Amino acid sequence: MDKLKKINDYWKQITGIIAILVAMWGVFSYLQGLKQDNDKILDTLKTTQQMALKSVIWNKEIPLTERASACDIYLNAGYNSLTKKECQVVIDKGAEQGIF
Repeated sequence: MDKLKKINDYWKQITGIIAILVAMWGVFSYLQGLKQDNDKILDTLKTTQQMALKSVIWNKEIPLTERASACDIYLNAGYNSLTKKECQVVIDKGAEQGIF
């Protein structure tokens, strides 16, 4: 009878440990999913910011100072494309006009 009681106690301990491990795995999986969702949101936000800045920089109807401010943010964010050359044009125009 003592053997059965010991086996039963060991079995309870083992199943308890397994239950804790499964619960920890579930929490880990849930947090990993949240992190991946957060990364997707950040990528979308970065793309949206880049496109918004490009729209301001390339729009000739927007005042030069606003375009230059957008260029400053665009270049400080590390974006690099043909828009970078347009930023130089905006800065040169502002210097010619005495704005900067």
